[in-house]
Amino acid sequence: MQSRITDFDCERMLDELSTCQAPFLIGVRHHSAAMARIIPQLLDEFQPERILLELPGEFSEWLPWLSHKETQGPVALAGCRDDGGDLFFYPFVDFSPEMAAIRWASAHGVPVDAFDLPIDERVPGLSRNHEEQPGEVDSPSEDAGPDRYHEATLSGAAPNSDRDLLQKLMDRHEVTDTGQLWDRLVESPAVTSAPEQIRRAGLLFGWATRWSNGPPSEYDRLREAWMRSCIQMAGEQRCAAVIGAFHAAALLPIPKLWTSRAGDPSINSKTDQSTSDRKGKIATSLIPYTFEQLDERSGYPAGIRDPMWHQRVFEAGSIEDIDHAAVDLIVGVCRELRNSGHPMNAADAKEVVRISRDLARVRRLKTPGRQEVVEAMQLCLTQGQLYGAGRAVAAALQTVFVGSRMGQLPADMPRCGLAPHIEQILKTLNLPGPESITQEKRMRLDPLRSALDRAREVVFRQLLVCRIPYAEPEDDGGFGDRESLTTVWTLKWQNSTAAMISLSSARGTTLRQAAEGILRQSLLEPQSEWGMTQLETFSQAATCGLGELVRTGLDWIHGSFSDSATLPELTKAMSLIDPIRSGHIPGLPHPNAAFRTDFCQAFAVPQSVTTSALLQAALTRLDGLIGSEQVEDARALLDLVLWFQQQDAVVSTSLEASRLLWTLRQFMDAGSGLMHGTSAAALLILNQLKKEQFQSLTASWLDAATSSESRRLLSMRLTGMLPVALPRIQSDIECLAGIDERIDAFDDNEFLQRTPALRRGFQVLSPAARRGVLRQIQDLHPECDSRTISSSGSSEVLDPATQQMWFEADQAAGQMLLSLMPDLELSDDLTQMESQSDLSV
Repeated sequence: MQSRITDFDCERMLDELSTCQAPFLIGVRHHSAAMARIIPQLLDEFQPERILLELPGEFSEWLPWLSHKETQGPVALAGCRDDGGDLFFYPFVDFSPEMAAIRWASAHGVPVDAFDLPIDERVPGLSRNHEEQPGEVDSPSEDAGPDRYHEATLSGAAPNSDRDLLQKLMDRHEVTDTGQLWDRLVESPAVTSAPEQIRRAGLLFGWATRWSNGPPSEYDRLREAWMRSCIQMAGEQRCAAVIGAFHAAALLPIPKLWTSRAGDPSINSKTDQSTSDRKGKIATSLIPYTFEQLDERSGYPAGIRDPMWHQRVFEAGSIEDIDHAAVDLIVGVCRELRNSGHPMNAADAKEVVRISRDLARVRRLKTPGRQEVVEAMQLCLTQGQLYGAGRAVAAALQTVFVGSRMGQLPADMPRCGLAPHIEQILKTLNLPGPESITQEKRMRLDPLRSALDRAREVVFRQLLVCRIPYAEPEDDGGFGDRESLTTVWTLKWQNSTAAMISLSSARGTTLRQAAEGILRQSLLEPQSEWGMTQLETFSQAATCGLGELVRTGLDWIHGSFSDSATLPELTKAMSLIDPIRSGHIPGLPHPNAAFRTDFCQAFAVPQSVTTSALLQAALTRLDGLIGSEQVEDARALLDLVLWFQQQDAVVSTSLEASRLLWTLRQFMDAGSGLMHGTSAAALLILNQLKKEQFQSLTASWLDAATSSESRRLLSMRLTGMLPVALPRIQSDIECLAGIDERIDAFDDNEFLQRTPALRRGFQVLSPAARRGVLRQIQDLHPECDSRTISSSGSSEVLDPATQQMWFEADQAAGQMLLSLMPDLELSDDLTQMESQSDLSV
């Protein structure tokens, strides 16, 4: 068995790939100008009866529109599962080899099959980056035969260092990555080479990548299993397969570096499931795309750098044309720099042209490629400056070499009714539309006092429900759970916006219908099983202005809901009814409010729907929490307290409020540790417990923590108290003065005994909330200079002996804490202090 590939082996493998006729293999790199230019010539010579295209079958219905004479790239096929997850994009542009094959097939009347693994067959989350687990690749038999020797080598798990073909090619061509290697092997020599030579170069690149990267991922192996089954279904037809060069070896009659397994997806096992059946699960659309999105620096994994360069090279017909295109782009960059205020003239452009041509001659190229032009600009224009001139040149390159072209679709192409409807809505409301793609806008709305802003708010909420990426809400700066009169949104039309609009069209022809269709999905369960999910649905329906759906929810809430609802569900229902009744939800305005009837309708809550019965049920459920130690119960109590706090009436004047206060005091007297802390914090924020009383109470918790059981009680009390009292603590840190003073008064042993309990109690808060409380406590002790040292370094030069003493004390304390709490992760502050101490001493 060979452990290292030889030049003879490589030539033999390349001959096998290039002479294969079943199918005729055209290995490409997506968006390759060289391959797009030669594909018509290759197909003219081979004259296939059918073309197999690496594309999921769900997109077959859109292939005729890709070849339409009015279609101008870039465009993209978009697909999405019916649950709204896993959005797929397949961009096409004039220099895409797949686009060239589709156009040739249309002109010659040859059918095209999209023969990649259908989206419906793909396992969510499985990608080409999937790591093979040990033993996943079947080992071949000992008599694998000469035609399977490469597979046997890889299945034997030879180390990557032995698979050096790709590295040899990169060394030979003096490049450092596969993108540059493709340019040297395929793009640069394409104009002066025969089409068959370029095809062989592409197949060599694919084989080198496959050999050197080891066994294909599980995702690629499944895709290739499906492709092979489609080739078998084609029978004796003369087929040409336009596929990524990486996959070519797996599609040979006797595949290389590929093994089959039982249960692999196969078109033969799906004959009872037509493409139309799959389209019920996968929604597809054809949308315009842009060069900015096509560039790999935008995050598109199969993208290429500088699409405008490739477009110009594709349009060039000779060496002279490519040279002229390079000169034109260089002049464009210099012009862009001069327009930006940088000193630039014809001499600079001439020098860039000269250097790029010289580099091409040194590298034995007939004309400068993209790499030569970019390197010449780096040398002549940036002059080694990464900042300043370097950034200016990078911005000019972005403008000229990437381009801002946006694709166009045929006027007679069928469009879902939802797309023009939404575009008209945005125009009516003076909002950015498709013409402002990738441009971001921030907008603050006042929906309760402006009819226009109310309509915008409703539209944004409907788009969110439809999962259409366009408007994202920002933090409005409100306090806690208090209502805010204004909302802040970030608006941006993206390619995924157009895609999701098309994919949402199955729910309705208007935005309102689509939103309602999605929300009604959660109401398909029997009403006896409705709960928090349905309450959230009705809450979303209210913000979307779906009055009929809200009435359905109110009828349910007013009916049998309170008999079986939990305390959180009852509080959620009350929090839904109150703002609707008060007219504080923009989508459900009062009849006398300012609103536009084409976006929302007046809504009035029936007089019979009140919160009284819900409140009585909630207070009844509250009685059963007295001994609870579940954090969820503490949060439910917090929600109820906040609901009372938001009411206009003074808390102590109603019978229900009196009952709540009585229950909270009972919890303080006889409740569990968690409920004791929760009720104390609730009484504080309801102004029924004075700050001084709260300070004394929390201090007594630390005083009483003298045994293991009492320290466990301390941690539970803090766990219940901190989330409820956090808004009050953030506004008045003196509420924690009782705990602060007791910690200061303890000696080291007393403090260390309580430290684990204190830590468990404060862990209920998020890391951000804990950091905020810590900063406020530190502000109370400006004399603690050690805080400055441990966070960002003190601006003062402290006495080295004092600094060393502090460091040793902190180090000893850290070791003690680690012994008490092995799971504790100390921050880097101690390390920073050590380095500062070493520098000072």
